[in-house]
Amino acid sequence: MKLTIGEHAGFCFGVRRAVLKAFECAEKQLPCVTLGPLIHNPQEVERLRRAGIRSVETLDEVAPGETVIIRSHGVTPDVYRTCEARGIPVIDATCPHVAHIHQLVEQYSGNGDAVVIVGEADHPEVIGIAGWAHGKVFILPDAQAAEQAEQARNDARHAYEKSVEAASETAAANAASATVLAEQIREMESSVETLKKLDEQEGVFCAPQTGTVESLQLMQGQTSGQVGGSISDPERGYQIRFALEAEDAVQDTAGVTVTVMQGAKSESVKINSSVSQQDGGVVLSAALTGSDWQVGKAELTIRLSETEYDCCLPVSALHSDNGGDFVYSVEERNTILGLQNIVRKVYVEVVERNNELAALRNYTTGAPVVAATTKSLQEGARVRTAG
Repeated sequence: MKLTIGEHAGFCFGVRRAVLKAFECAEKQLPCVTLGPLIHNPQEVERLRRAGIRSVETLDEVAPGETVIIRSHGVTPDVYRTCEARGIPVIDATCPHVAHIHQLVEQYSGNGDAVVIVGEADHPEVIGIAGWAHGKVFILPDAQAAEQAEQARNDARHAYEKSVEAASETAAANAASATVLAEQIREMESSVETLKKLDEQEGVFCAPQTGTVESLQLMQGQTSGQVGGSISDPERGYQIRFALEAEDAVQDTAGVTVTVMQGAKSESVKINSSVSQQDGGVVLSAALTGSDWQVGKAELTIRLSETEYDCCLPVSALHSDNGGDFVYSVEERNTILGLQNIVRKVYVEVVERNNELAALRNYTTGAPVVAATTKSLQEGARVRTAG
């Protein structure tokens, strides 16, 4: 029989290195054991045993004084820590290529990556590699299983990305709906605020521009933001209610007459309620008699009272101090310089005023009054009259 030896037959680099280390120990007569069979070769294992290098399965079998040879497959970090704790000397014959894999597994798993090992789960080398991982480890029996796992991972990632995309679209739709709802809420809040102000003003609207109310065009059930007056609900008795701007406001309503005309019906009534507004305007009300008024179109005329006063002066002639309102009257006096116009302070009672005139009560001196001057005056000052 012809025996042919393959060109590359023999030990791999790592096993050859471990076997040489073991025989070196035997030659030096060091008491050594290998943690597990040093090689998957019964004849070589037996040759090592005859040389004094026995194999043990656990560290508990190591006798005191013996050195443990780590085989080329490598071991987990726990084995090194146990040997150090028990004081067991170690000769590390781990294959450098396997040791490099240990370093990579420790590095990448430490960064949060999962580790995938293709091999037999109960093989010593696979067990040793898995022991250096800090996180998840997946052991697959062959390359086909690895490809299937990769495909499953890709499918899962694709499904995840699709779900994220769908969730983003849903979130965008929800955000758009939220924007619409927020706008609707703002509109409703604005309406509520308008109604609150209307309630505070007892249902009265004020015109945004200055003007005179000549007629009302308000139909039953109709609302408007620019109504100057209205006829109230007949269940409470007919009332005409209207608003005047600050410059037209009537503070003293005594004698003020309102004429309300609706079709052929007409009635003049006195103001019975006056409510001042924050902007200086005033809301006036008057009660109507009869039961045949209609809530609707009406014409409104306001007539102020007419009163005769003893004296009316330009408001520029009025002055005030702690004693009240006063005017400077002018009297002729005979002085050493001859006749001079001397001013005298005369306190007066103002019963009504507007932007131009002031009405005085019981002012009957008949003396001229200083209406305007180019310098400040005081009691007894000499003045000259113009014109």
